[in-house]
Amino acid sequence: MSVTKPTNYQECAARSDSIIQESYPSVCITSSGSRFVETVTQQTPQPNTNGSCVVAGCSGELCVPAGSETTASICVYKASYQCYKTATCEVQSNGACGWTQTTELNRCLTENEKGSSTPGTFCGGIAGMVCPLGFTCQIDGNYPDSGGKCVKQDTSTPTIDSPDRGSTITSPVKVIGSVPPGWMFEGSFPIKIIDSNGKIIVQGVAKERTPGTWMTGKSIPFEATLSFTTTAQSGAIVLQKDNPSGEPKNDASYSLSIAF
Repeated sequence: MSVTKPTNYQECAARSDSIIQESYPSVCITSSGSRFVETVTQQTPQPNTNGSCVVAGCSGELCVPAGSETTASICVYKASYQCYKTATCEVQSNGACGWTQTTELNRCLTENEKGSSTPGTFCGGIAGMVCPLGFTCQIDGNYPDSGGKCVKQDTSTPTIDSPDRGSTITSPVKVIGSVPPGWMFEGSFPIKIIDSNGKIIVQGVAKERTPGTWMTGKSIPFEATLSFTTTAQSGAIVLQKDNPSGEPKNDASYSLSIAF
């Protein structure tokens, strides 16, 4: 007797042999490996009539009008929720309650990524599941929306957390990642974007995210913002080890392929 294969999230979730991945939106994985992402209807922010907002949700991740603290949320903790502990919940310019966007909040959300993957579990895929800080996604496959598993990051080589490898970037692009000890000199190192022929599109300087970390002997988080103009279709972001000695043996670089 043939078994009908699921064609959507609801059919997948109804099967006893399927796995529901805790994420937002949630992902259903069949026993054969097919994945379906739950369709989430975005709600239009409701005007706040009483002029007061409160924090709600299982992890304090929601900002809602006073009196609606019982608003339901998906009770799955994400590392990014900790960012709202120091954020401001108030009435926004559209009249609805929301979190006031600041550089600190956006940076915290970026650093803590957007998924709920844990070491050794699924990452990537159509839902874009990411790994916790200190881990990287080891992709299994060379096709769109391919997935893999979270593995411990190798701190002996540079990493670029954003943008993703193979993604399309626009100007200005913010590059975030980490480099091993010895890659920086006085808190910075060269960074550039090249086209597929190796021609330099733009050069700049990447700096440590926290002053003084380049001297700690540990992996150093960095960031750089590069503005560019190009007619090329593809290229790479290249990190270059700062080499004040000028000796070739101390040169090193790391590249990440991207599209424009």
